[in-house]
Amino acid sequence: MGAQVLPEVKEERSRKLLALGEELSRTFQERFLGRKLTVLFEKEVEEGTGNACYGLGVPVVPGRDYRLSEGLTSNYLRVRALTPGNWRGKIGEVLIEKSFRGYLQGTLVNS
Repeated sequence: MGAQVLPEVKEERSRKLLALGEELSRTFQERFLGRKLTVLFEKEVEEGTGNACYGLGVPVVPGRDYRLSEGLTSNYLRVRALTPGNWRGKIGEVLIEKSFRGYLQGTLVNS
């Protein structure tokens, strides 16, 4: 095919579109900070007991089985929250507190 766009121009346009996509995603996620969202938990990201979850900003009960679970909201936002035990396949309400690249983090409010 004739009149092709130069490879350098294609690369620059691609970088700009990817950056725009990241910015729009971050802006969309941040709209939900401070809100409660319903999450269908799909998998565990990490597991541990007591202080193994230290640093997540969530109070933990020593000796209780906590897991960092991940799932999706009805509008396909990926959410992570500390759950008591295995929550795979369960639905819970999460108060959204932080936004990270690719997911939101919050606290399970109906454990």
